[in-house]
Amino acid sequence: MPIKKNVLNALLLIALITFALWFALHDDYQQVIENIKAIPIWLVFIVCGLGITYYLLQGYVISQCAKIYKKDIRVIDGIQNAYVAAFFNGVTPVGGGQVAQSFALKQIGMKIPDIASTLWMDFFMFQIVVIIYAALMLLFNLEFVFGNIMLYFPFIVAGWLINSAVIVALWLMTKFPNFFIKLTTKIINLLHKIRIVKEPEETAKKWKLSLEYFHSEIIKLKTRKKLLVKGILCNIIRMTIFYSIPYVIALGYNMPFDAIDVLHIIAISSFVHMLNALTPLPGDTGFTETMFILMYAVVFHDYAKPIMIIWRLATYYINIIIGACVLFYFRIKGAKAKSDDIYQQ
Repeated sequence: MPIKKNVLNALLLIALITFALWFALHDDYQQVIENIKAIPIWLVFIVCGLGITYYLLQGYVISQCAKIYKKDIRVIDGIQNAYVAAFFNGVTPVGGGQVAQSFALKQIGMKIPDIASTLWMDFFMFQIVVIIYAALMLLFNLEFVFGNIMLYFPFIVAGWLINSAVIVALWLMTKFPNFFIKLTTKIINLLHKIRIVKEPEETAKKWKLSLEYFHSEIIKLKTRKKLLVKGILCNIIRMTIFYSIPYVIALGYNMPFDAIDVLHIIAISSFVHMLNALTPLPGDTGFTETMFILMYAVVFHDYAKPIMIIWRLATYYINIIIGACVLFYFRIKGAKAKSDDIYQQ
């Protein structure tokens, strides 16, 4: 069953990548390819470096969160964990990345409750920055949005609301834990009646423990002000780098931009990120590329397609390959550990 599921995921990913490339090239593929060739190779390396930096910063934040529970954790461990997440988020639907992250942290000796706390802290700080960043971009670019990309405005807001709903739900859980425990118990009992949940008492008990644990960890996070400031600052830098990549690529075409154009470019990048919340596709492949081209056509015009291809290379494909290498390393390391255990016995 897992093999069949992996094959289906791989086929879906190939189909989505094929669609994305077709959408970018079907009208004027020769011109698009010529435009890609016109970009200096050194700039492509810089852009790929920026895409990698995004995950290096994530890895640093993960290592700082995990250090509370495992003092000897290294920054490289956090970076490896970030790339494991990058790979699984890129090739599987929603949720694959965090499961893989949990497994990777467990392999370096962390306990399950500590892993859950580490990943929640990392997610919480990241999500806070993302929704505030997008809200500010929308607020300061309303005239541009209404005048140029009004068609996508409802979907941008919908994506922002979905991202915000997660944080709001987490905040409500910390304020009203007992209410959520009662609510989840009722939902579990309802699911038991329609034969979706088999053991309602045991499931409710696990949910109760999880909510109580999460509540206590969020309270602790408020007292860890140094970590909170460090994590939020790193994520602000991380998202600024990520959202600025299309602008850096556009510099290769010597396009004349003023300060307000740069703000619009960064804003559109954050809007594309918000729109990704509307799709459960692996790596949001196909959807992301399409929305990038449609929205950036307003400022990049004919260069939107080649810029998208280079942007996707730097932010997705390169990091998927690195993630696959890290995963391969973990598998070899795991196999070697088992071999050593057998030898010692």
